[in-house]
Amino acid sequence: MTDNTVLEMQAGDMNLALSTLLPVLSKRSKIPFMNAVKIDDGKATATDLDMEVTVTVPKKGDQPESLCFPLPSITRLLKHVDSDEDIIISKQDDTLAVLFNGSNYSLYKYDAREFPAFVWNESGAKETIIDNVGLLSALKSVFFALSNDELRPYLNGVCFSRDANGSPVVVSTDGHRMAIKQIPVMPEGFENVIVPRKTVAYLTSRGYEPWSCKHSQERVRFSFSGLTVTSRLIVGTYPDWKRLYPHDAPVLFSIETIKLFRIVKRLQAFSKGRPIAFTIGEGKIELDVSLADIGIGRETIVCETFATTGGNDRFGLNSHYLIDILNEYKGCETVTFSQKTSEAPILIHSDDSDLRCIQMPMRV
Repeated sequence: MTDNTVLEMQAGDMNLALSTLLPVLSKRSKIPFMNAVKIDDGKATATDLDMEVTVTVPKKGDQPESLCFPLPSITRLLKHVDSDEDIIISKQDDTLAVLFNGSNYSLYKYDAREFPAFVWNESGAKETIIDNVGLLSALKSVFFALSNDELRPYLNGVCFSRDANGSPVVVSTDGHRMAIKQIPVMPEGFENVIVPRKTVAYLTSRGYEPWSCKHSQERVRFSFSGLTVTSRLIVGTYPDWKRLYPHDAPVLFSIETIKLFRIVKRLQAFSKGRPIAFTIGEGKIELDVSLADIGIGRETIVCETFATTGGNDRFGLNSHYLIDILNEYKGCETVTFSQKTSEAPILIHSDDSDLRCIQMPMRV
């Protein structure tokens, strides 16, 4: 350690902490601080101005002043340093020196005082302790149906809502499909809030559940052990998804999940992703795809079918969307398809899961 040492810690600990912050960085911004980390008093922070993540860093000794420097370059470097190596960061004129085992790397230094402050009103925050209740697993189940539409930003997030029975749920939709999943508890202040796609992606990448959720004005905060995620909310009104939900839709058929998944994958591969036509017969379902320049693919599955009404004994489904849905039911023995009329939304559900998915049919 030298007189100019600002921070000292083991390479493995530093790499683990700083790598946790990498997904937060903005890939499009040219503002230096959007690709930087600030380390202050044992806590490392990164932000893209929409989300801020702070992680505890197990430093050695005191940190006399705050540090701010580019994050990607040092994380790439740390991957090639032994985890038990001591890393020393010291001041060196207008740069920072990264020292370990005779090596010396110079790192550009930013003024930590100019690092963007992410405003959070703690005095008005509403907190709910939710330790290990399954919130993140629910968010992960509905993530596939999220939109990425800049013209409809309110679809680019997961909405916390309640279903027709008053049960708390999380909902996602891109206008072509929808996913609804029950959550054990509605965090206080979360009802009707829309959490952005990037925040949901970051949360679900964690290997464990948060112990606390907070809501304050137009922001939410999720607290983990040694990690805090704070995010802006999407401002706007979420679609009235309960009006679109096909309540009391009659059952068309129930089918083995894995068998249907494999058949859809085969038809998708053969047809390069063309819509798949479902024809409901007595005790069986016929699936087919046709391409003018290739041919026809046809599969038949024996399953439990029910009487159809309204001409809905044949419909088409986008194969990519259907595979996304079936992926979420892989642990379920069977899935059930329900529909009111031939042009109405199709409800896909299972007795083995409280996840409910809706897919819009296509003309075939």
